[in-house]
Amino acid sequence: MDARKCEDRKSLSDFLLRLYEPEIRLVSAVGLLEVVDFEKNGQLMVQLVNCNGNHYDEKSLTEDFISPVLDIVLRIRLDRRPKAICQQPDGKNLDFRWNDGYAEVKIPRLDIHSTIVVSNGGF
Repeated sequence: MDARKCEDRKSLSDFLLRLYEPEIRLVSAVGLLEVVDFEKNGQLMVQLVNCNGNHYDEKSLTEDFISPVLDIVLRIRLDRRPKAICQQPDGKNLDFRWNDGYAEVKIPRLDIHSTIVVSNGGF
């Protein structure tokens, strides 16, 4: 893809994000990541699934190694500042930055699957 097409695609993406800011936005990640949100017991849950792998090779039926997704940054729109944001099943509390109705959280590494739990935050 030439540089002009990349610039056009980026400009369109930036424009659409100004029109519609999703509840959960993947700001950045190194690797392929699926992000799915849902509510359970009044808490926002964000499932992260590593989608790295050799999906396009017809001769590859299994994976010997799936590289981790690195340097994940999520931006979560909330009604109020959350009490805590943690990563399950590790039970690890995650630091986050709160700014103007958004919590921004960084996850350094995702091997296969994890769930981010937003406690006492509205959405």
